[in-house]
Parts: sequence; C-alpha cells; structure tokens
Amino acid sequence: MSLSLERLRSDGALTPVGLNLAKMNLTREDYETLGFVLGGMHETLKWAIGDYLIEGERRYGEEAYQLQEALGISEESRRQYVRVAEAIPMSRRHSELTWSHHRSVAALEPAEQDEWLRRAQEAGWSKADLDAHRKPENGKTQVVVEEVIRAANEVVDDAKPYPDDEDICLVLTAPIDHLREALGRGESV
Repeated sequence: MSLSLERLRSDGALTPVGLNLAKMNLTREDYETLGFVLGGMHETLKWAIGDYLIEGERRYGEEAYQLQEALGISEESRRQYVRVAEAIPMSRRHSELTWSHHRSVAALEPAEQDEWLRRAQEAGWSKADLDAHRKPENGKTQVVVEEVIRAANEVVDDAKPYPDDEDICLVLTAPIDHLREALGRGESV
C-alpha cells in the first residue's frame, strides 16, 4: 500500500494533534515522499486560506468573519494570508517559490513583485537570499532619509497659518506630494 494521507489516518498516525510515525513501517522512500507531501501542503494551505478568506468576504460580507472562526487561526494570521493573496493573484504566483517569497514582495507594485519573483526563481534564491538582494546598498538608506527630511522641511516651510486659528496651517499640495513620493521610496528600503 503506497503512502497517502488516507493511509496515515487509517493507521492512526495522522491525528488532530500531530503525526505519530513511530509504529509505522516506513521505507526511506515513504519517509521522503511524506516530506514532499507535508511541505507542499504547508505552502498550499497558506495560499488556500488566503483565497478562502477573500472569497468568503466576497460572498458573505460581514457574516464571513464569524464563519471564518472555524479556521482556528489568529486574526493577525488571517490578515497576513489575505494581504499576500490579494497583492499577488493566483495568475502571478510562482509555484517554484514559497509563500514566504511572495510575502516578502507583497507590499511592492505588481511590476516590481513580478521582477523580484522572476529573479528569485531564475537564481534559485531562498527567501533569505531574496531579502538580502532587496536590501539597499550602503548609503542608499541615508539618501532616502535625506529625501524625506528635505520633503518634510518643504511642507513646514510652505505652511501658512490659518487666518482664524493659529494652531491650524494650510499647506499646498505640491509639498505634500513630494513628501508622499519620498516616503514611498522609503518603503522599498
């Protein structure tokens, strides 16, 4: 009988609280196959849960939150799964990369996500390798910080006191846009 999740359940090895392989007669090949199955399930489940949560909200609105309690996972985990699944739709996901690779680039614009995921896949990078390659060269952080400071000073310099209330200032949109742009560049650092 080949190794399967059903075999593990019927043999009593796979339970709601763990996997007890001690009494199973597993070959080296069975053991390795189980590793591939469990590893694949681990990655697939993260995507599946994110997609499940998104679809539940689409179909059932606010009621979905009560229904999703059945997952038994924290609200923070649910938010993270949704964030990554929404940021990177199924058509742009790389099956050769882990969910964590995708999470690492989820905050980027889609074109940047695609570029980094493509590079990671072609180079065979681990998630840690991807993160290391995305880190800026020495000095770039300082340049971004200086841009943000310059843009923030522009906002302060251009602020005009409101005529009826000295605690309120009016600011033109251009300095605010420069600050937003500088802060946006800082997100990828």
